[in-house]
Amino acid sequence: MARLLFILPRFHTNMWFAVRQMLRDGHEVKFLVNFSARGEDHSLAEPVVMGRYPSRAEVEAAVREFDPDLVIIRNAWAISRRAARVARRMGRPAVLYNQIPLSQRTSLVRRVELWWKGLPARRITPVRGLGPVVRPDPLATYLPWPVAPLPVTAVRPAGQDRLRVLLVGKLGMERKNQTALIDALARSDLAGRIDLTLVGALPDAGNRHYEDLRRLADKPWVTLAGEVPFHAMPDLYATHDVCILPSFAEPLGTSPVEAMAYGTVPMISTQCGSAGYLIDGQDGLLFDPSDLAGAVDALRRLAEDRDGLARLKSGALATVRRDLSEAVFAQKMADLLRDLRVA
Repeated sequence: MARLLFILPRFHTNMWFAVRQMLRDGHEVKFLVNFSARGEDHSLAEPVVMGRYPSRAEVEAAVREFDPDLVIIRNAWAISRRAARVARRMGRPAVLYNQIPLSQRTSLVRRVELWWKGLPARRITPVRGLGPVVRPDPLATYLPWPVAPLPVTAVRPAGQDRLRVLLVGKLGMERKNQTALIDALARSDLAGRIDLTLVGALPDAGNRHYEDLRRLADKPWVTLAGEVPFHAMPDLYATHDVCILPSFAEPLGTSPVEAMAYGTVPMISTQCGSAGYLIDGQDGLLFDPSDLAGAVDALRRLAEDRDGLARLKSGALATVRRDLSEAVFAQKMADLLRDLRVA
């Protein structure tokens, strides 16, 4: 089994199921990160926080102490470059981790830039890109982070037949597009026919987007739930019909994918990396975030066609089993390690 060292800005909980599977498979994992944020779950691995610019000696000591078989490097400021150089001196393979689509080939200019920085050109990515990938980047390996259901204790309120919609995203970040969605719903005939729950990390005081969001969310059919711990999310996923992400410029967007493991229908903006996981109309719905009237129409159809909603729920579960399970991830990781000649 392998010793896997991850260099990251922070430990994002979207990797939680991947870490669980790697540990189950007997791998050892370690994370060197720039910072830690609220809402992270460190129950499986405690990251080592080093700041943005630890000394070369600090990074070298941390890497050599762990003695990795493979170093997986995201853009983590000075740690990335310094860890890559240590790995090269140790004769250990290293790969980049980014969220650039598999369908986007690494240019010659980018390769030269990576070489100049001392970083590897080979990469892993959890993002396919929309549509068929005709010419995948030969330097990229597609490795989506897996999802799985965790225990659920909540039950759907008795007699509740309105469509329940969940939106998970940082509440102070404008590109998450929550305010535009609420406004579009409020101007439609769906106001009062659905329940919308908003979950996400709270911003610092004085955040204008959050203040606008609080004002717009003052409606009987909107619940502003705020921050919810990772292990409390299963109850929310399981008691909602739809998990929507209307973001602009979202590199990945994991929450609707996590929701799929509970049979919750994902509705994902075409500007989210995770949109490439779906076949529109089969296991979820895709929409243009600049045309939220289209998203409202799709929600209306789901509210009125419960058979169609049930088919999408079944399709979401099937996609998780086929493409996004921990077992699928374990096989893809084993293939990657074998390809890199890692023991």
